[in-house]
Amino acid sequence: MSVSFALMVSNLHALAQSIGDAGSKIDSNAKEIDSENKILTEIVSQISIATDELAKGNQVVSGDLLNVVALMEDVQIGFTTNVEASLLSSRYSEEAAHAVLEGQQAMEQVKRDAASRLLPTRSKNWQTSPPTRHHIF
Repeated sequence: MSVSFALMVSNLHALAQSIGDAGSKIDSNAKEIDSENKILTEIVSQISIATDELAKGNQVVSGDLLNVVALMEDVQIGFTTNVEASLLSSRYSEEAAHAVLEGQQAMEQVKRDAASRLLPTRSKNWQTSPPTRHHIF
């Protein structure tokens, strides 16, 4: 019986040692998991910060894009206005050129009419009296 008791004590001792080793492994694994969880928490925190910065950057870029679109619309409106003003100016220039041409033609006609009226008068005056010379000394 004493051999059985000694064997039992030896088996219990081995079992306790085995349980102690398993507890140590569990404790070691728990510490490793805790350390890895802290690292993962830090990584998640850094990702969160980076995501917030990206979101802020996206908001700035979106605002800038809206400003660019508004400026482009203003430029388009200005361009359209300039085209319309150029077309109107071109039409006015054509009308002015046409009016100048008509004025020139009217002046030529006035000159012709005046010349045709003066020629018969000069011819009559020339034939009736010779030109007089005036000497101024």
